Amino acid sequence: MPINGDRQRRVLSLVKCFAELETASQELFLKLDDLDARKRAIRLEHSALFNLDAPTSNLPDEVLAMIFEAGIEAQPDPLLLDKWSFKLHVSEPWPTPTHFGDLVSHVSHRWRSVALAAPRLWTQIRCTRRGPINIDGKDIWAERKRWRERAAEYLSRSRSSPVDIHIKGLREMDYTPAFLQLLTGHLGHCRQLYIRYVPKAVVPLLVQTLSAPAPLLSSFSAGLEEEKIYFGDPVFLPFGAPGLVTADLHGTYLPNLLPVFASVTSLRITNIFIVSSQDHADLRDGLMGLKSLNHLEIQFRCYHRVDTPNVILVPTVEFLHVDAPSLISLSLNKWDCYHTHPLEPNKFPLLQHLILYDCNIATSEGGLAYLANLARQFPHITRLTSQVRIESSCSLEIILRTMLGETTDNYREYIESDETRWPNLQIVAVADPHRSAMVPALLSRLQDAGHPLRKLLLSYTIVSQANVDIMEELEVELEGFIEDWPTPFERAR
Repeated sequence: MPINGDRQRRVLSLVKCFAELETASQELFLKLDDLDARKRAIRLEHSALFNLDAPTSNLPDEVLAMIFEAGIEAQPDPLLLDKWSFKLHVSEPWPTPTHFGDLVSHVSHRWRSVALAAPRLWTQIRCTRRGPINIDGKDIWAERKRWRERAAEYLSRSRSSPVDIHIKGLREMDYTPAFLQLLTGHLGHCRQLYIRYVPKAVVPLLVQTLSAPAPLLSSFSAGLEEEKIYFGDPVFLPFGAPGLVTADLHGTYLPNLLPVFASVTSLRITNIFIVSSQDHADLRDGLMGLKSLNHLEIQFRCYHRVDTPNVILVPTVEFLHVDAPSLISLSLNKWDCYHTHPLEPNKFPLLQHLILYDCNIATSEGGLAYLANLARQFPHITRLTSQVRIESSCSLEIILRTMLGETTDNYREYIESDETRWPNLQIVAVADPHRSAMVPALLSRLQDAGHPLRKLLLSYTIVSQANVDIMEELEVELEGFIEDWPTPFERAR
């Protein structure tokens, strides 16, 4: 077949044209790269000149470092425990904030050099799996795996400053020898150690890791995946932790930790099972072995009454969320007027502050009677705090009527007893009380009877709507509601 010369010449022309366009495109790309480089240089020079006139440009590095450290103190921490005494343990995801040190170290070259030279900016070490995983068990976003690199970087930058290490939700595959060695190497300047959701297979490795001296450790928190896992003794912290004062244990066996917990003053244990005499004995031995304990909070997952003559004595406890002669504050959860509570009168002779959480004190005659019984059980308190249930009809009015000796909710035919209820009560705090027109009259009657009540702590909505003139005439102070219960388990910075 003869070759068409015109068509062949056209093909060659198109190939040449394509090559010329390709060359022109490459030249344009090179020009764009050159323009980008020039833009970066101009932007860098502009930023440098701009920073010279910034308000912080004349600050000495030491002052700038102090400002950064103040910023890290003020940064909110979403991993802190809630304000309530007992918290729910929830699954992933967990929020992880932008680290303040990372933030200021990416503003300018000078800020970065100052930030990297300030060890206290890097003392919060978070080893946390955030967010969901796919069906293959892998993270959806690859950058989530950078927690290892960040932990190593922060620990290096913290130098010898006391650090707080938070480990939460890591999987068995995450506890590599390199990671465990990293923890061991920095345990000597660890101030707070927070571990949650540890797989059962990892516990022996973790215990072995925590065998280095921990002279600065002041707070230890452990929550395990299994309902009951044992930390071994004497491998766990064999050198002791002389500065350890706060311990928060979730589903963790207590007795084998006693040598390490000798100096603990605040203890919270949750998810506890008491279903046998041995369980009761373990709890008893564990609590009675803590000779310095003065703040105790216990939450049972399951509790079966055990027939045993061995009582649990904690004579040093002053704050108890569960016979403690030194007790000055007592918190009772889910106190319900429809169920009996056989507490002996004067069981806590030094008790000053009684706190009722999630209580149900109805306005019925039975409710008044049960509250009166509570007043007999705790007659000498000077402060009463009531966290009422939302669906409950409990109110400040009910408390005041009880103090006046009423035993029925019939306003026209109430019965006053001869006994004086809570004769030393000076402060009453009620969260979100129901409004009642009867309160001023009840307060007036209490004052006429010589009762020392002097302050009410109510919600800010109630306080803002109160009649100031009436309250001043009654000489009763009004302030916003506060719980006033110690919170040693909220991790300080």
